[in-house]
Amino acid sequence: MTDTAPEEAAEVPTDGKFHYSIGDVEIVLPHAKRLPIGFVRKNRGADAEDMLFLLLEYTFKEGSPELAAIDGLDSEEFTEMLKAWMPSKTNGGVTVGESSAS
Repeated sequence: MTDTAPEEAAEVPTDGKFHYSIGDVEIVLPHAKRLPIGFVRKNRGADAEDMLFLLLEYTFKEGSPELAAIDGLDSEEFTEMLKAWMPSKTNGGVTVGESSAS
């Protein structure tokens, strides 16, 4: 089991990034509310699950400590990371491919 510490889900850090610790590795991703539009446009045909893994592979190079740490999570730990990264609508979050105007 990996030691994880989720970020406060409802707040977007001032740097616009999501920070998450897996052991001693810090994962830094664009916050779910602040995905680069070029990335979203280029992958607009992908379903939400594919979009997530494409974002991880876009952000981290194969063999990086960040991707290795993520790959080492079990499904429950990975789900916890995702919940922290992409907060529920009740906490002001959005889902991939959805605007706040929806």
